Amino acid sequence: MQVVFELETTFGWLELGRRFTNADGEVSLEYVPTGAGTFAFRVRFEGGPDLDPSEDVETATIGDVARDTPFPTATAIAFVVAVVVGSVWGAYAFVLLELRGIWIQGGGRPRIRGRRGVRAK
Repeated sequence: MQVVFELETTFGWLELGRRFTNADGEVSLEYVPTGAGTFAFRVRFEGGPDLDPSEDVETATIGDVARDTPFPTATAIAFVVAVVVGSVWGAYAFVLLELRGIWIQGGGRPRIRGRRGVRAK
């Protein structure tokens, strides 16, 4: 039988996964939380041909979590955003300086080639 594991979030229940029970009717799912806190987990059985649906909600309080890979901190994310935004504004500044140089070389006014007083047909 298939069992659904869910985590309660601000936006409702988030499905963590679905697993089938073994021959003894046992099932498990490994979940590593993103940080410390109290979490509500719901395990649902959606029913079967001769079985009624059922569910159970359990809460767990988790302390600090050790990670295998470093999780980006708010400072690192802010640094990356600052570099990207700074690069975009740097590109704008470069283009404006190039346009200014072109304007200065051209005398600041458009040049029209051709003879005066001659109308285009």
